[in-house]
Amino acid sequence: MNYRQPLWMISIGHLLGLACMALGITALALGWAAWQWILLWPVFHVLDSLMLSVGLHRYFSHAAFKTSRFWHRFMTWYSVLLLNGSPLGWATAHITHHVHSDTDRDPHLAVPSYLIWKRYRNVPMIKKRLRKLASDPDIAFVHRYGQLLWVAFAIITLAISWKLFVFGYGMALGSVHLIGGLHQVISHKNNAPRDLPWLEFLLPAMGEWMHKNHHDHGGRKDMRFAWWHLDLGYLFIRLIEKKPVK
Repeated sequence: MNYRQPLWMISIGHLLGLACMALGITALALGWAAWQWILLWPVFHVLDSLMLSVGLHRYFSHAAFKTSRFWHRFMTWYSVLLLNGSPLGWATAHITHHVHSDTDRDPHLAVPSYLIWKRYRNVPMIKKRLRKLASDPDIAFVHRYGQLLWVAFAIITLAISWKLFVFGYGMALGSVHLIGGLHQVISHKNNAPRDLPWLEFLLPAMGEWMHKNHHDHGGRKDMRFAWWHLDLGYLFIRLIEKKPVK
């Protein structure tokens, strides 16, 4: 199985999301949609961000906690909507980033142009830690057919209502991709990760702005290291994690 994810999908998701943000704001300004539609944006921004930070990042990539089969499958299938790669594809790139951070073998590019067209270095990927993900039937299916599943979702949602697609999906997709892009560009400086916890209050990413702390403690499910830090992802983990049997 090819562990890599088609990069065009991530770039298209980013640009589509930005277009939906512009269309949604324009529709409200010109009276094409009632103002109540905008209430869907923050709701799905939080949900999408949780599925990215808790699901793709802490659960699938780092196995930082255990959860029920329901939440395992929910996060697997929800990844289709994020247009950020399947759990297998995302974890492959992310683990490689941790092993080769800030070197020529790091797939992550921290350059301003990444905010326009998302791309990664074509480097060898770390696979040995991810055999279990590849053997999971739901993850394997999503990895192989995720693009087709997304097209089906988009067609059905647009058939119901363009407003539902734009306000209930696209605008949150845009803000999550935009914050994710900003995070990748500015969370590394002078060839090293850095913590920017104050940005969590301005650009909520469910705890991702404590980036150096995460690199230092990759397996931790709680990214905070000071009392005032905000990590909504950890609060969500506490709700869904499977507690060990005593």
